[in-house]
Amino acid sequence: MSRREGRGRSLLTLLVACGVAAGVLGGYSASAQQAARRLWYQAYDDGLRAVEAGQWQDAIESLEQSTQGAPGPARRVLFYGDRVDAFNPDYYLGLAYLEVGRHQDANAAFDRVRQARLVQSGDRLYDAFVTQSTRAAFEVSLQSAEQRLAAGDVDGARAAAAEAARLGTNPARVQAFNQQIEQRATAALAAQQPSPGEPAAGAAGTLAAEAITGAQGPPPSPPTAQAATAPLTTAAATAPPAASPAAPRLSPAAIPPPASAEVAKADAVIVPPPPRATLDAMTAASGERAAVAAFLRGNYAVAEGVLRQVVAGQTLSPLAQFYYACSLAALVVTGERDASSSAEARQALRRAGALDRFARDQRYISPRILAALEVEP
Repeated sequence: MSRREGRGRSLLTLLVACGVAAGVLGGYSASAQQAARRLWYQAYDDGLRAVEAGQWQDAIESLEQSTQGAPGPARRVLFYGDRVDAFNPDYYLGLAYLEVGRHQDANAAFDRVRQARLVQSGDRLYDAFVTQSTRAAFEVSLQSAEQRLAAGDVDGARAAAAEAARLGTNPARVQAFNQQIEQRATAALAAQQPSPGEPAAGAAGTLAAEAITGAQGPPPSPPTAQAATAPLTTAAATAPPAASPAAPRLSPAAIPPPASAEVAKADAVIVPPPPRATLDAMTAASGERAAVAAFLRGNYAVAEGVLRQVVAGQTLSPLAQFYYACSLAALVVTGERDASSSAEARQALRRAGALDRFARDQRYISPRILAALEVEP
């Protein structure tokens, strides 16, 4: 084969390929143009056929086009050929949107159907409409809850999850999400708990402060490492302030200068321990802090056991009474206690006093526990 013949054959092949491509593109273009030129009732019928075939994207395109230049949706509309039938594109759009995950659009489409009363009780589509529209509302509520939790809005997430639970579409998903909420809330509150040796903050800090300051006098300052190793006879400056009238006081004039040799000969000053009431309050505060931390970790039995011992000593602070009530209610909700404990829990809640002072803590309590206490979340 000569070089000229080879070039001619290559050129012919290229022209044939271009012709085939042009034909294919032309076919696609003609099909698209034909679809664009459909009348509203043609697009509507195409959309219904696509829904029946499960071709959701095609259904969306046809049904959306059917709303252009069409009469308003109604239960009786005159179609081509003097055919009277329902024109309800939003219902079928809602189905298609739901299947492709466009839950907001599906919910809006079903709302339009509901407002126009296009599907009514007794209609052939009524049961399916109720089921699918409820499913769309559920997905929207749960998606809103997830977005709010991701943004750190625990209260908003709880409210949206409660709305999803009310719809009853998928209780297992709501329960799993509520566990995520409680884990996030527990982690957030646990992050506010003090490290060993640091002053308490948040709910535990309030609890400890109420327990200690409710006794005689303020709590002693934490001892420093130097004070812990110093002899008792020289610890007057770092010891807790004496609450007893028997405790001796030293005036500045009675203390010799540091360089004086009389320092070594000074009489020992014995500082008495705090009164018994103060020690009881300090012990109660420590137990209450531990109980609150256990409750926030979900160890309700441990929290209830510790707080019950403190209750026996009649030194429980109002906030601890609140957590004692919540612990009892949690054990009832989880089935670890029978319903008779609910009465004791509500009594403890009444002893805690006005609930508005615990508004911050209620944010970290499960709505089921609050419901068992007959407290609105």
